[in-house]
Amino acid sequence: MAAPSENSTSSKSGFVHMTLEELRLRLSSDSKKSKNSMSPPVLGLALDIDETLSQTNLAWFQRLIQLFGNDPRDPARSERSIMAEFHLAQDVPWWRDNTAAMAWMDAQRTSPEAQMGLPVIGGAVEGVRILLELGQRERLDIVCYLTVRPASVIEPYTIKWLNENGFPPRPVVAKPDEPAVPFSKGNEWKAGCLRLLYGVGVHGIVDDNPKLPRCMKEGRVFLEGEGEKIVATSESDSNSDSPSRNLSQHPYPGRVFLYSRDKTEPEYDIACACVDWTTVVVKVKQWAEEGSTGI
Repeated sequence: MAAPSENSTSSKSGFVHMTLEELRLRLSSDSKKSKNSMSPPVLGLALDIDETLSQTNLAWFQRLIQLFGNDPRDPARSERSIMAEFHLAQDVPWWRDNTAAMAWMDAQRTSPEAQMGLPVIGGAVEGVRILLELGQRERLDIVCYLTVRPASVIEPYTIKWLNENGFPPRPVVAKPDEPAVPFSKGNEWKAGCLRLLYGVGVHGIVDDNPKLPRCMKEGRVFLEGEGEKIVATSESDSNSDSPSRNLSQHPYPGRVFLYSRDKTEPEYDIACACVDWTTVVVKVKQWAEEGSTGI
């Protein structure tokens, strides 16, 4: 990846777009310096963007209703009602079965300009600010943004959106463009990122997608250049000659703070349901006070 120019949004704002490997190497270097200084470990947190910081779905649902029509059973149905039932636009049957609507969604995902003008999730800016303040007392830090948006839409518009809405400058790691990592494998890719980054300082994430903790618990990952893998998910498996031994081989020890959810599956004990950003702050604070095992 080319270094940002002096006139780029990222260089002016303090944000930087990084690949997963670039961030891993930077954090690895920082971790070695911290160990040499004998400083206590810092609990590191990543932030998702879509539906965690930005109301991307709301903007999409409003536009899809305008362009391709509403629920055939209830033409006056609100976008929030549809969102509550289906969550993702591509799962709404009357748009999923509409070729033009699906093509529009594909175009939006890869359009840099489409990332601007999105409404901010209520409480997100304040919640992130409180977490930063909390970090000064609890040795907690927001390390990066980790998003399944394709890498091609990050500069300048995603970074500009984060900056203009008051989010802190941190590295932004985005899903490699297709075909390197298909859109359908976004959660597996993010699960692989979290496993790779756990040992160098990213111990959890605030994310809205319930499929992510499922991937983490089941050991499903998708790595650029390697494809889909099932990593060992128990201590007894960790002695095997796994091709992914650089991943966290035992059950993932981190946390997924599942934003906008009032419950999570009991078997996915790494997930913590957080109905709003106030709850995110409370749960992360508890996590920080308890400390993280193995860091």
